Amino acid sequence: MLIIWYEAPMMHRLAFEAVNRHLKDICDNENAFRVKLVVLGGDLRQILPVVTHGSRESIVATTVHRAFFWNDCCVMHLSINMRLQTTDQSGETTEGMEAFARWILQLGEGEVQGISILEDREPNWIKIPYEFLIQNDEDVVQNLITAVYPNF
Repeated sequence: MLIIWYEAPMMHRLAFEAVNRHLKDICDNENAFRVKLVVLGGDLRQILPVVTHGSRESIVATTVHRAFFWNDCCVMHLSINMRLQTTDQSGETTEGMEAFARWILQLGEGEVQGISILEDREPNWIKIPYEFLIQNDEDVVQNLITAVYPNF
């Protein structure tokens, strides 16, 4: 049996525990989740599970990292940005995409300095560099299409 669970980092850890309980019942095996092949896909640097009015601690407590099976996981990383592998783009477009890819990685690694909007608050806002913004003028829809699909 193979289970592929996409966007797993966004799921509450209790969802994994519920699946585990059901697999134990179905498979009649006390260690069902640990003996099945489960691929948890997603970016661990992206959005955390949503906890209404949750504190930082309560949100972190719901992540897949806090699930009972996390120590048994083997984390693998994709290392090639496939968007940068296409050759049908202009040099300017490729350079812009490479710069954006570098900035996104820096952001994910916590290397981009956050800013605080209100005094006495932690810096939890990120200022996006101007060159990565899509211009919001009278042609906003066309600007968005051009930015997302440069060769459309």
